[in-house]
Amino acid sequence: MNEDVIQEGQETKELFMIAQSIYRGDSDKEPKRYGTRLLSRHRIASKRWRERFHYRVKRDTRKASEVLMNGGFVSVDYMLGHEFRTEIRKITGKLPTKVFEYKSKTESLSDSGMGEHIFHIFGMDYDKFDLSPLIAELNAQLHPEDEISQDFIIEFLSDKSKHYKLYKICKNCHNVYGRTTKACPKCKATKARKISEPTEQLKNTLYAIRDAFLSHVWATDMSHGFIAGRSPKTNAGMHLGCKVLVKIDIKEFFDHITVDMVEEGYLNTLPKKMLPYARLLAELSTFDLHKAWNKKKGCPHVTPQGSPISPILSNVILRLFDMRMAGFARKVGFCCTRYADDIVLSAVDNRKINKTIPFIKQLLRETGFQANEKKVVVKRSGQRMTVTGIVVNDTLNVPRKERRNFRAKLHKILSNEELLKSVTDKEIEQMMGYANWIKHVNPTTGEKFVSQIKTIIEKRG
Repeated sequence: MNEDVIQEGQETKELFMIAQSIYRGDSDKEPKRYGTRLLSRHRIASKRWRERFHYRVKRDTRKASEVLMNGGFVSVDYMLGHEFRTEIRKITGKLPTKVFEYKSKTESLSDSGMGEHIFHIFGMDYDKFDLSPLIAELNAQLHPEDEISQDFIIEFLSDKSKHYKLYKICKNCHNVYGRTTKACPKCKATKARKISEPTEQLKNTLYAIRDAFLSHVWATDMSHGFIAGRSPKTNAGMHLGCKVLVKIDIKEFFDHITVDMVEEGYLNTLPKKMLPYARLLAELSTFDLHKAWNKKKGCPHVTPQGSPISPILSNVILRLFDMRMAGFARKVGFCCTRYADDIVLSAVDNRKINKTIPFIKQLLRETGFQANEKKVVVKRSGQRMTVTGIVVNDTLNVPRKERRNFRAKLHKILSNEELLKSVTDKEIEQMMGYANWIKHVNPTTGEKFVSQIKTIIEKRG
């Protein structure tokens, strides 16, 4: 390794350690109120504090950028990672992909556990980088016939499009059709969910990443989506009997979870020996949707809908948002939950809850998301209030209109022999699935529907 580069790297390390100590409140030159405790409290929004902090970031990253452009490295504390990375990228056009906490100012490069790998990680030259520790961790989660190799990872990074199957699902009739078709062939609706489904080998790899590095991540009490033991029913149950209800939807949720956000999530969850692979894991977990779906806006590399790892990554990335929202809700006396991209806030009395909406939107903007203005809903007592498709006014139940339509459909099938014989196996599976969903929410009503479908199956033969 070049001695000049090492020296420049050591200077950069000391520079960021000073900035880190100032931010943590360990320095005598700055007041204690600039400590990291501020990050999890409402004072983070203080305009004066943010202006001073951004000024220090811009000032200190000028020198760091010079080191990067000369082939050096940048090492910063993970709490400062996002701000420093953003400023460095503005100056150099490059994104530093390594974040480390040093034990002391005198710690050498070899003692930090980085060795010479940092240059290959920064340059994205994974073919020159030893991936054997990461591959060993992933293969420990896979069957012998599904094990991956370094060649597969390099081939995937060179062209991700070969490892994804693209199609659309109609939001109206749930029909599946090709990605190039503008309207649904069945119902002619144009609104559809764009799915990027990984191939079998990539899917197994993503499952291995989830089991090896993300399965142990604790979930906040506010989050109810994609977590074992929690469901739309538990999410709705938190708001049962409320008098005021506010629902806010996050706009293009998965399309706003960028590769940089995913990397930050991995850096906060990976064990120390796996930190050098954070950027690589982020690249494995994201997909270039611009190229795939011909999008013109947004970040190209985001978490794709259809990937088995996207849901749990969304919970990891929104943990800080969940904690800040939960603290705010406790302070004002509201109940707050989140199921994927649906945020629900409720109160048991008719207090003015509209003032909380701007605060939630601001928190979303600070996290990197946007609220969907068209889907902001405020409901009060006397109106039907639904949370994740479940009515929460008095008791948990499926909306009456949906139950009546489903009951009429079953009655029509049972009373018409020709229609009974024309029912396909797929339609029966769909009806049984919906009946079990109603049974999950309201066992008494759902059991009647299940028995009717069993009668249809017996008469159909």
